[in-house]
Amino acid sequence: MKPKNFLKVLIFCASFSFVFTACQKEISQKKETANSVDEASLKGISSFSSEEMNHIGLILSSDLAKDVTTLDAASAGCSAVITYSPAPDVYPRTATIDWGTGCTNGGVTRSGKMHIYYTGNLSVLGSKSVTTYDNYYINGIKFEGKLRFANNGELEGDKIVYRLTYKDKKTIQENGDYININGHARVIKKTGGAGFPGFPDGNFRETTGAEGYPLTYTYSTGGVITQYILNITSPLIYNEGCAWITKGVSQYTYGDGSIGVLDYGTGGCDDQATYTRYGVTTPITLTPH
Repeated sequence: MKPKNFLKVLIFCASFSFVFTACQKEISQKKETANSVDEASLKGISSFSSEEMNHIGLILSSDLAKDVTTLDAASAGCSAVITYSPAPDVYPRTATIDWGTGCTNGGVTRSGKMHIYYTGNLSVLGSKSVTTYDNYYINGIKFEGKLRFANNGELEGDKIVYRLTYKDKKTIQENGDYININGHARVIKKTGGAGFPGFPDGNFRETTGAEGYPLTYTYSTGGVITQYILNITSPLIYNEGCAWITKGVSQYTYGDGSIGVLDYGTGGCDDQATYTRYGVTTPITLTPH
């Protein structure tokens, strides 16, 4: 080989080695950063999801006063106040649940108000509820936006399938980080018929994707915004007496085309899940509702 050509090859190889090493380092950093950001946001989402099922249990409750008391019964002297406008036995009506300046049970502290507007009994086709929040917090996390729950007449066996709609639903951390969610999901409550047993009796199953609609998330932490689309590829199962999602798989599609998979396990009641993105699997400790 001529010296000049050898020098060209040497320069090329050195350049390639530098670029390859730099690329590998960038990919490694990307994986580390992504999984770190994902882990923080997913812990928030898992807590968010569990609390939603708690919330839906209240929406569907046949005895709201009793089931709200169940949420805070372990705290002596702690009790949410429920008021109705115009009255508890007419439709349409609004139920307001007021936890005051703070009510703690099982490590969960709620404060502020939740307003639930009902157009009719949710066991009846066409009925819906819309929930809004008034300075409402759970463990220091503020809730904003709207949650719509509707009976569109779809059945699965003897079970009613509800459409859950998020409209700028937002949870805001004390440091300003937030998660914003929009879109639709399907929720099925296991029950013996059209009536609803008192919460938390019965199980919930949530789906999207082929069975429903994707959900869009915007997650902001430290001023860095990440957007992704959620599809539930295996139904999320919420079981009576368990503080966590017990089974199911959620798939997150990010702006760069990458996919993250959150696996809640096979049905056991525990706080462990796994998250995989860029070929890296990270254990996630879930937050109870």
